[in-house]
Amino acid sequence: MVLRYGERDWPSVSEWQRELPQWFVLASGPEHSEQEDQEWLVWWKSLPPDQQNEVEDRQPWALSEWLEWLRPSERTWYWLGAEQSSTTQLKVWLDTPGSPAPVGALEWLLKVAGAVEVVEEL
Repeated sequence: MVLRYGERDWPSVSEWQRELPQWFVLASGPEHSEQEDQEWLVWWKSLPPDQQNEVEDRQPWALSEWLEWLRPSERTWYWLGAEQSSTTQLKVWLDTPGSPAPVGALEWLLKVAGAVEVVEEL
């Protein structure tokens, strides 16, 4: 749904809240002010790297933050396709400019949609 919009017709966050599935909107984290984001970032940087990853995995994305990474001007990956390879596996193909690619927003979507594990293969 998100990939069908371009930069010129990109909906506002309130329009997205009406258009996106409610289960996804409800799973999104609260919106934060810039000051709250900066305070969280300072705290997060004080953690050891393994704890940073753990905190990131548990932290829900605010809808506006998630949408910003999906904007055509920010998204550096391109959807090539997907295939259900078994009853418990979905394979997704992306074209990326290199590795590592900023695909955190897509990974979060997959986890909210029910993925237990997201594995990147090159």
